[in-house]
Amino acid sequence: MHIVLPARPEVTQQHGYFHAGATSAIADSAGGYAAFTLFPEDADVLTVEYKINLLSPAVGDHIEAVGTVLKSARTLTVCRLEVCRRPGRPAETRRQRAADADPGEPNRPER
Repeated sequence: MHIVLPARPEVTQQHGYFHAGATSAIADSAGGYAAFTLFPEDADVLTVEYKINLLSPAVGDHIEAVGTVLKSARTLTVCRLEVCRRPGRPAETRRQRAADADPGEPNRPER
């Protein structure tokens, strides 16, 4: 799964770099959608755990996140997530994510 986030003031911090929260958010989304491609259509996808390593500041007109499934089991899928400035460039962020699937009834919080 591939997600692009354009630079805007709302997603950058005081020095002009992409905020770590924005970087984490697109990484999490890329992993969730990558995992979801292997789940039943009526399943919900939730992040169970993740760790992020920010290897260098993310700066530029956009950043890109790529989520790749490493292992998928009955209820847990592990994905590798990379966020970079441009495809083919070294990743600024590396993260692993575990996603949980509930293949039964959708389990959404009541509003």
